[in-house]
Amino acid sequence: MSNDAELNRLMSKRLAEMQQHAQEHHPADTGGEPSPREIVVSMLGYRGLEVLETAERQFPSQTPILVSGLAKIISSGNLDHKLDGGDLMRVFALSGLSLRMNTRINVVKDGKTISLSDKLSGKKP
Repeated sequence: MSNDAELNRLMSKRLAEMQQHAQEHHPADTGGEPSPREIVVSMLGYRGLEVLETAERQFPSQTPILVSGLAKIISSGNLDHKLDGGDLMRVFALSGLSLRMNTRINVVKDGKTISLSDKLSGKKP
């Protein structure tokens, strides 16, 4: 009988810890409207988030202005499709902000993937 009581006590303690951990990492919604960044992120497609994060690192003062403008366009309903990474890069380029993305080209040979630079330099994987 005491085994069951001890088990129930441990289970309830663990449940309380898990709920507290979940609440810390995912705070309850404040009920307000989403931030401009959240609106834009919800409309990003393939590699869009990667481009947005790169822009935020490279142009920390200009990116929020563009994100705010994009959020207004999305909220007004003038944009009805997802923005992929290429579309977002064009928006930044048209605004005069040239993003530098890390690019890698990989080659598959004999079932092994190696980078193009390693292949051209003759390095073995």
